[in-house]
Amino acid sequence: MPRLRRRFLPPSSDSDSDSDTSSSSLPTHMDEQEQSELLTLLRTHDTSQTDLYTTLFTLLFLLPTLHSFVHLCAHMHPLGLRVMALSSLVGTVWGVRFMRLPAAERIGGGGGGGEASGADARGPVERYLEGLNGVLAGVVGVLWWLWVRRNSALGGAGAGGGEEPTKKLLLMMIGEMWVGYVPAVVWGMGFVVRRLLRPVDVDSLQGLRYKYKGA
Repeated sequence: MPRLRRRFLPPSSDSDSDSDTSSSSLPTHMDEQEQSELLTLLRTHDTSQTDLYTTLFTLLFLLPTLHSFVHLCAHMHPLGLRVMALSSLVGTVWGVRFMRLPAAERIGGGGGGGEASGADARGPVERYLEGLNGVLAGVVGVLWWLWVRRNSALGGAGAGGGEEPTKKLLLMMIGEMWVGYVPAVVWGMGFVVRRLLRPVDVDSLQGLRYKYKGA
């Protein structure tokens, strides 16, 4: 019996795009169990990624903290400035590691675009420590600049004129000035990192679930 031959027709661009979209997208309909599994998967993935990057950034912020600690202990800086600088650095590292911000803005249902309810559950330490630490880092930077400026002026008066003393004072100012600005720089980086690591409000997606009715 002869076989029937069917004429070959090249697929149109519309059909190609539709097939690609349908193959790469999620299923059109999911039952309640599949929706719950998807939400659990999103929550688990978000938590694991947040834990990973929190650990990495904590180790990153520990490097300037330890370096500043060694430098401050090895040089005769004012005790008050050393205590304030180290307190600011330790506070930033501790905040990045242990003080996580509440979930991001709600996506739908029960909120109308406000922050998640976890923001109201935070204690006073979690609410105000970051701001107070930023003020402390700024104060350390200003006091450190005044202290280096005063020492350079005293050194210049004691050493007299000349090109060589001026170079030494300039190198001393450059070498000492950065130590006082490290707490402010680390605090600024921690401020940004904490908001980048803000968890997704997966619980708000519960309001987007629908009742699946099979055919």
